[in-house]
Amino acid sequence: EDGIRDVERSRGLGDVYKRQEIPFDKLMEEALARAKKVKVKSSSLGMAPTERVDSRYFVVERKKWENVPLEEKVAYIKDLDEELKACCTKVKLSSRIVEVRYVIERKIYVNSDWTYIESRIPRVTFRYSLTAIGDGTPSHRKKLIGGSGGWELVEALEVANRMKRDAKTLENLLTNAKGVEQGTYDVVISPEVVGLLVHEGVGHALEADSILRKSPYGGSSYLTDFQTGVRLFSEKLTVVDDPLVPASLAYYLYDDEGVKATKKTLIEGGIVKDFLHSRETAFLTGTRSNGSARAEGYSHEPLVRMSNTYVERGDYSLDELFEEVKRGLYLRGYNGWNVDERRESNRLSAFEAYSIRRGEVTEPVKGVVVEGRTFELLGNVAGVGRDLEL
Repeated sequence: EDGIRDVERSRGLGDVYKRQEIPFDKLMEEALARAKKVKVKSSSLGMAPTERVDSRYFVVERKKWENVPLEEKVAYIKDLDEELKACCTKVKLSSRIVEVRYVIERKIYVNSDWTYIESRIPRVTFRYSLTAIGDGTPSHRKKLIGGSGGWELVEALEVANRMKRDAKTLENLLTNAKGVEQGTYDVVISPEVVGLLVHEGVGHALEADSILRKSPYGGSSYLTDFQTGVRLFSEKLTVVDDPLVPASLAYYLYDDEGVKATKKTLIEGGIVKDFLHSRETAFLTGTRSNGSARAEGYSHEPLVRMSNTYVERGDYSLDELFEEVKRGLYLRGYNGWNVDERRESNRLSAFEAYSIRRGEVTEPVKGVVVEGRTFELLGNVAGVGRDLEL
């Protein structure tokens, strides 16, 4: 199946998608006709120039998915389910749901600049949900993990160990967790929570279509221009977006407008250094695309989107981070996150949290909800750990 985008500089943009009964040349004529019908200012539509590319790349599965018998896959899930049930002796693990998804993402991209890019990326995701009940009170855990590759990711991502640990955590929370007093706390947060915070508070806010108020999903940004060199956050904070991380779920070498992918430093030492651009947003702002246009499929237009967005490693061990805290909380995971349209106000519902007293992690606590503005949460970062997890 194919999709065609035609950009007429003095007119507009036409998208059409191939149906089996329509010849390809007729499809091109339809795209051109649609573009001519759209009336827009010539200055508001265009594509920033990019280099011609001729490339073919493929992600290799070390253990091919198709070579693992279905019976072995089913047995793995059944064995895991038995191990999960055996994890909890004090509470009932009433619901255990695992969804394993394997998709081969195969693309051929061609444009009128004589670019040809062919790729094949197998992507694997594991989505699981656990519910435990203790004394009539339920507690839940949901998580999605994944990567690019084959069946070897089951072991590489430690799927079974993650699920069993979360099951034990549910039991511990239901039997031992205490309430927490409302107030202002110093907080140590795990890579899982850090990832979500910079995804919502930095990544989406620095997507060019959000700043231009052109996001098709209606989201915007606390930024109103593309000025670099402005301090937004703590000097301890450096945030990057990197689609080149091997075996990662968001891995790619070229985006869906034919632009070579690069590692982009968005925030360096708390200061704005770069933005995420497509060829369209780059044209509107007088710059070049940095390979951040992503399409869900052939029938969707490419949008400005993140890939692997994370905080660069710091200098602290986890114990050293705890030592700095006299009275605080350690957040290891989350169950929910709410953020306003401009990415300014945040509200996190913790899945797993512990009290910190005089540098020591103590008892588990429940009902932890963290609220704060993006500039406060990321502006007051006092230290960054050496551990990194995508």
